Amino acid sequence: MLIERCKNLLKKYKINVEIPGLLFIDTPGHEAFSLLRRRGGNLADIAILVIDINEGVKPQTEESINILKQYKTPFIIAANKIDRISGWISHKNTDFMTTFNKQREDVKQQFYTKAYDLIAQISNYGFNADLYFNIDDFTSTVAIVPISALTGEGVEDLLTILIGLVQKYIKDKLYIDPEGVGRGVILEVKETKGLGKTLDVILYDGAIRKNDTLLIGNINEVLERKVRALLKPKPLQELRASNLFNQYDIITAASGFKILAQNIDEVVAGSQFIALPSTIKNKNKYIDELKKDVETISFEKDIEGVIVKADALGSLEALINVLKSKNIEIKEANIGTVLKKDVLLAERKKKKKRVIFAFNVDVSEEIKEFAKSKGVRIFESKVIYHLIEEYEKFIEDLKKRKEREIIESVTYPFKLKFLEHFVFRQSKPAIIGVEVEGGVVRTKTTIMNQEGKIIGTILAIQKMGENVSEAHQGDQVAISIDKGVVGRNIKPGDVFYPYIPKEHYIILKQNITLLKDNEKNILEEIKEIMKKHDKLYDVGI
Repeated sequence: MLIERCKNLLKKYKINVEIPGLLFIDTPGHEAFSLLRRRGGNLADIAILVIDINEGVKPQTEESINILKQYKTPFIIAANKIDRISGWISHKNTDFMTTFNKQREDVKQQFYTKAYDLIAQISNYGFNADLYFNIDDFTSTVAIVPISALTGEGVEDLLTILIGLVQKYIKDKLYIDPEGVGRGVILEVKETKGLGKTLDVILYDGAIRKNDTLLIGNINEVLERKVRALLKPKPLQELRASNLFNQYDIITAASGFKILAQNIDEVVAGSQFIALPSTIKNKNKYIDELKKDVETISFEKDIEGVIVKADALGSLEALINVLKSKNIEIKEANIGTVLKKDVLLAERKKKKKRVIFAFNVDVSEEIKEFAKSKGVRIFESKVIYHLIEEYEKFIEDLKKRKEREIIESVTYPFKLKFLEHFVFRQSKPAIIGVEVEGGVVRTKTTIMNQEGKIIGTILAIQKMGENVSEAHQGDQVAISIDKGVVGRNIKPGDVFYPYIPKEHYIILKQNITLLKDNEKNILEEIKEIMKKHDKLYDVGI
């Protein structure tokens, strides 16, 4: 059927079909794709990324692109919904160029505008991309194939390009050993009418037989079960949509099917499995292999870090990799919903580490309230980028809060120049005119002159006849100083600085990035003044 559908384009592009077929796994978004994992990478040999040509890259598309990059999975782009382009006249099940050549010129122009917008968006993620008919080297350029899933337009182009890429570039990687042990991944554990609990699986290597020993790399242990039946839907039936199955004694890779086995309630989606025929004696070797696979994903470390919970191993692995790329340390990663023990573990951390990521798992109201009472933040979502987005906002808020606390706890550097012709009162309190040469001046700040002698405390600031709480660089304002006396401790040419105690200076130096450049320079001037009276002023930083 595949060759029949694409025979004209296969002939046009001179593609000799030597592969027995293609196994398509429809994954609605990144979550399901992350389940398709095998040790050391992703079991998908090539991916089709479906993007609405009218909408371009959306946040979830971005996440899918990042996961494809993470697993180094080659992919092509199906630019879907060309039939939704204004004025487009559909021609069902035709190849793209045939239908495109029948469109009006203005419609063609709309198509090119949308297509090149998409190409530009893809380039933002470090990929060269182009329309497939413009590409000479498919190893360096991502192919964009315009299609309509609704009308079938361009679908044979998509299949042809897919076959051509597999044939030319990854054919050698597709070899399987039909006599070897069966290796696969569990996509779903589900109730099937008339059968009870079954495993929806993908077998990506070897073969599996009825009565094989099934080793499943579950959390914290390797489960051992017996294969009772191997089931495939009857022709043209979807694996998840039909109860009409054929039974098989043996199935070889690459295949998608159901396994019937006993006691599989605790099996976790995304788990790897190995099917061993009775002739295999060294079972422990394969058990160790599965243990190592799980240990890289589900773990607990003796470090400061966040806690990660997810619904399946693949989801957990995908989130872990994203967190690592963001340099976010992980204390514990595990499958399942958030428990009180997770909250208590998170409670013992620093503020920015008192975090639990709950990816695609439900969190009870009781746990949410308990976490709130313990000062622990739970971020929950079915989309990774939402989790990361909320966490980064949380970290930014913590940073701003810390900055506010520092600002409120220490005296910031500033510099005032006495405008000697503006003396409004000589004393009790002295009221004088000053120009702010740097920093921010605030009331209730004790000031000193350039010799380090204390003048008094700023009681009030007036700007343009109005009382203000602070003044900024370039402002000319009047200030009242409680112990200031013009002619005695306030003299022509004086420059005033805040009196900054040593402990405040140390805090400011430790948080120097909070200061503007001119404030940093003024702080250095203050240090030199203070060292005349205390040589150890800057010691202890």
